[in-house]
Amino acid sequence: MLIRIAVASFALAVVASAQSFLQINPAIGALQYLWVPAPAANPVGFFMDMTVTNPITIQGLTFPTYTPVGKAFTVDFYTTNPGLTTYVGNEVTQGNWTLRSSASATVPASPTTPNICFGAGVQLNPGTFGVAIVVRDANNLFSDLGPQTISNPDLSVTVGAVSAQAFTVLPSAYGTTAFHFNGTLFYTPGLVTGSCATRTASGRGCNATAGSFYQKWSTNAAMSAALSNRALSLINTGSGYLLVPGTTPFIAPTAAATSLPPSNNGDALVTLPSPFSLSYPGGSTSQLVINTDGHISTVSNLPFPGNNYNFMPYAKGMLDAVNPIWAVCWHNFNTTELNSGLIKWEVVGNLFVVTWDNVESLPGTAATQNPNPCTFQAQFDLITGNVDYVYGTMTTIGGSQSYDESIIGWSPGGPSPDVGPINVATLVSLSLTVPETLGLELAASAAPLLGTTVDLVTSNPSNSGVGVNFVSLGLLPAPGIDLTPLNAPGCFAYVDINTSIGNLISNIPLLPPLTISLPVPNTLSLAGLAIGSQSVWLDAVANGLGLLTSNGVSLTLGTFGF
Repeated sequence: MLIRIAVASFALAVVASAQSFLQINPAIGALQYLWVPAPAANPVGFFMDMTVTNPITIQGLTFPTYTPVGKAFTVDFYTTNPGLTTYVGNEVTQGNWTLRSSASATVPASPTTPNICFGAGVQLNPGTFGVAIVVRDANNLFSDLGPQTISNPDLSVTVGAVSAQAFTVLPSAYGTTAFHFNGTLFYTPGLVTGSCATRTASGRGCNATAGSFYQKWSTNAAMSAALSNRALSLINTGSGYLLVPGTTPFIAPTAAATSLPPSNNGDALVTLPSPFSLSYPGGSTSQLVINTDGHISTVSNLPFPGNNYNFMPYAKGMLDAVNPIWAVCWHNFNTTELNSGLIKWEVVGNLFVVTWDNVESLPGTAATQNPNPCTFQAQFDLITGNVDYVYGTMTTIGGSQSYDESIIGWSPGGPSPDVGPINVATLVSLSLTVPETLGLELAASAAPLLGTTVDLVTSNPSNSGVGVNFVSLGLLPAPGIDLTPLNAPGCFAYVDINTSIGNLISNIPLLPPLTISLPVPNTLSLAGLAIGSQSVWLDAVANGLGLLTSNGVSLTLGTFGF
């Protein structure tokens, strides 16, 4: 009942403060990408000087990053101690700094710029002081303009410098160029106590049928242990693939093989000697696009959906690739590197064979530059339409700029359901069916800020009909309640419908739509309240229970969010 009262109380009188921001970025054309590995023991520090004219509360910030999608990192916000008006001279004396707030975040798939919320916020009175933004476990992007000043009526920021080891090593230039923080600071005028408004999806909708598969590793050592001297076979069934462990031997490139030009993250189009049958009725291609980074497509898939950094593998990018894609080993390879082998192709009988022949991973430092090569190939059977992934020796040595992520997989093109990764070590067989079916999905349109309205949007209904969206106080503990005993295999309950409010949803004209609007009361005492939601769709033929369930969505009410 509490949620019913809260939803009905939208008109209460507390007025939320307006949000403001200060964008710190370079002039057009002056952007410079700089790799800065930042493990937990080696945090990156962005230093700047700030002058506050009117009292403000820093609520959060955002900055571009090359951190892998889904990776967690932390951000600390420091100011110099009272009496110290600049960061200069204090960069390696941590005792001269006060930690004002910390936040954790993960890099989203879309957009890839993470948003950091500082919870209660950092209250700053008028004055001049140094600021350090310290980032752990992320890799960052910042500009090459050197010191500059950005200001508005509330504050002025002079940036600045960067240290690859905050409070330990003095900031240094990259070559001859000084660097500084590149991003946006968000603040509220006045001294206020904030809270983070968040929206999080968990679990997945049931009844999805996948024609895709993937497995992902975060280190070269783990990838090598799983793939070295292994093979996988994709057997064309005419309506998809049957994925099984392979026994196909590696075919070493001959002197007649054609080498692709050296490239870093590039595509190369190759015309096939005869059309290749794809794994769905009527599908075929007369060409393949071979990417340096270990994947092959019918047509280039660059850029991948929701990610600007095409060399950084992530599951959703492959699953939602626009065109069919074989991720033989999507990894950050570089055939332009000294002593790297090349990517080669040739026709061997009825096989079109593409081989990464001793190709180097992109290094982060001279110490890891050489050797860390991988050898693997894809064999396309031009008669059967089968595809074999065959792996030779895969490097165990890291050095891909702290991006040792690797993905293997296949996706037929277009949005695909994520039914979880496979395990090549225990794989027996997996049927991959095309066309794919997306599970019932629920999403929140925005962060649940006090005094706003959030839409709860249900998509992918299985028929023309009706369903119910439930809203409750929080979600059930993970992983929810398995509905298999009720004849709904693969479906889970993420909310308790007995204590929830249900709203009719439908895709039939004149009935309530698939979108439910949730007014968030403008009441400060509700900040931090957790709300859970899940949709249920009625489908008599879907299973014995006659319904399908969506993923769960968790909303935390707050005064600031993205």
